[in-house]
Amino acid sequence: MKLSNKFFLYSLFIFLLCVYGNLVFAETDIYGGVISEDTTWNIDGSPYVIYAPAEVVIGESTSTDENTGEIITVPIYGPMESSFTVGAGATLTIEAGTIIKFDYGQSINVLGNLVTNGTSDEKVYFTSLYDDSVGGDTDLDDGIMTPYNADWSGIWATDGGSTELNNSVISYAYTAMFYESSTGSLDNVNIENDYDGIFASSSIVNVKNSSIKNLSGSVLALF
Repeated sequence: MKLSNKFFLYSLFIFLLCVYGNLVFAETDIYGGVISEDTTWNIDGSPYVIYAPAEVVIGESTSTDENTGEIITVPIYGPMESSFTVGAGATLTIEAGTIIKFDYGQSINVLGNLVTNGTSDEKVYFTSLYDDSVGGDTDLDDGIMTPYNADWSGIWATDGGSTELNNSVISYAYTAMFYESSTGSLDNVNIENDYDGIFASSSIVNVKNSSIKNLSGSVLALF
């Protein structure tokens, strides 16, 4: 009888792990870098959290101890990668229900193509690391830090980059969407609780069935 109970509990644990494991454990941490080939993000790896580039030793500095004459070597640290970028010629596709969170000041820089395939029931979210309303308490601070409308920089498409966003939500960015010499399509996109909405320079951006609300700065700027 005891063996049967243990087997039942073990089987139940495996079942719950298979069914709910992604909800508890799934998280993909990204420290800058460039996507150079077609890549797909989906709910299995969500939330994707974009941090500042990791630092590595990029050189060293030497000095001589005045008392002992010993040569002292000190490592010099610098960023390992650039800020997170979708490289020219590459496409980052983000599937329905996926959440992307950004540490303070971070962004997605688009030189290639950014595509989101959200649906009305399962949107794609771009938001602050401190936003616990989607994806839970990712920064594990029990809600001490609350999101602000300029926590992260936004989505920046430049130098021929393109975006095709469908059923997506962009929150708590400084500039939700920035275009320079680029193209964009926004369909059923909610831009909310950001500082600025859409900035576009020498670009073509098509917006339909979308909303822009609760901003602190400009809704739209063309220059």
